[in-house]
Amino acid sequence: MRKNYFVMASLLMLVACSKKEAITERTYYAEVSVAVSNLPGTPETDIYLDGVFVKTVKPGQDYPSNSAKVVAGSKSKLSLYSAGTKNLIADSVIDISKNTLVKVNAVNCEQLGFKGWLTTTKVPDDIMSMQLFDNLPEKYPPVLEMHIFLADPITIETAETGIVLQNFTRNKLHPTRLDLPVKYNPDGKTMLYVCKLKVPGSNEWILNEGLGLDIIPLTWSDGTNEGKFGIYSIVDEQDYLRADPTYL
Repeated sequence: MRKNYFVMASLLMLVACSKKEAITERTYYAEVSVAVSNLPGTPETDIYLDGVFVKTVKPGQDYPSNSAKVVAGSKSKLSLYSAGTKNLIADSVIDISKNTLVKVNAVNCEQLGFKGWLTTTKVPDDIMSMQLFDNLPEKYPPVLEMHIFLADPITIETAETGIVLQNFTRNKLHPTRLDLPVKYNPDGKTMLYVCKLKVPGSNEWILNEGLGLDIIPLTWSDGTNEGKFGIYSIVDEQDYLRADPTYL
């Protein structure tokens, strides 16, 4: 009788272990959705996860046609390339939990000269929203600090906002999205947002020779920027530094 109990207990333990092993080996899935802005000259995009090709998506495609089913894990490296090339658009380590949908947005416009991750949401009418792209030539340092200021449209006096973008890097779209509230001076005129570029680790500010000042205007007082999201390329046109927006 004891022998039968022993055999029965052994069988139960074997079944329990088999079930536990089956649960442990179960594969969970998630979805990754990649939306690439449909700008002039934007090619198709190849999606890779941890170095493994997942799918090719077209610019302007929406969910679910731009999504793919992937094996879930704690963290994975998502990389985007121009289709059929090793031209990296953007990469990042993301969390992919089971039964979740991970949505990301990117831009890849060779014609306009910028690429990278986008953070896009609806913009209220009293907000000016932007991401900044360093499109400066090689005569400028490859990495800069960008400091954001408010400027009076009449006196051009500036006041710090406390916003500083570190690692503003040549030919890269800075990942930080700025949502700048519309403000007014005492006369009711719309205040301007300007930036100043600083050499990291020094007190040297980049001179905007075209203006004879160290500021670069980002917004205007005519309402052009209000209620919109755009990518603002910082460019040098014959020593005049300015922001060139592309609204999305």
